Amino acid sequence: MDAEHPPSRPAPHVEYLVLDAGGVIFPSAMPQVVAELVARSGRSEDQLWRFFNTHLHQAFWSGRIGLGEFWTAMTDFAGTAGMPGRSPAALPVPVLTPLSHIAAICEWTTRVPTGILSNQRAEWLLPALDRAGLTARFDPILISSRTGLVKPDPTALAQLTGLGVPPEAVLYVDDRAGACDAARALGVATVVADPAGLWLEAVAARLGVGR
Repeated sequence: MDAEHPPSRPAPHVEYLVLDAGGVIFPSAMPQVVAELVARSGRSEDQLWRFFNTHLHQAFWSGRIGLGEFWTAMTDFAGTAGMPGRSPAALPVPVLTPLSHIAAICEWTTRVPTGILSNQRAEWLLPALDRAGLTARFDPILISSRTGLVKPDPTALAQLTGLGVPPEAVLYVDDRAGACDAARALGVATVVADPAGLWLEAVAARLGVGR
């Protein structure tokens, strides 16, 4: 046997599947917020994203500021303060409908316990899950605005190691490579949800779906 090329070991059996919400189960929420403000203001998309990422990102996703404070800061910067529009709580909810591959995800939840770990606002995500009839399929539902832990901070990904199974038996799916890198550093198996959708086949193969 070639000592330099030992045989590859089979991937550990998946005992827990954990999914990001935005970009995996639903469209991402913040692009919808930014798009609405771009349509109503003179600010560019790049300017709005830069302001959010510089001044609000950590406080907003961790829940340290409320939706009202977030919306005041964003509309003040955009120059749209006081203009009529949807409430900050309701703003992205209408577009948070499950992505087209939701049937595959639902099948996965019948094969293995499945949770959610997401940088999200509970005020946005929980109604979207309820409306789609998905809430009961996921446990736990770890939302950054409730836990105060924001990916890709290692403390946020460390929640994947507290599911009652070995870290290597957890499969985590996120559309952000940085979050997957942080999870792998803890011994968790990961799949990056690529825009082309190849990740669906990768997860199905790990779960033995279609065999």
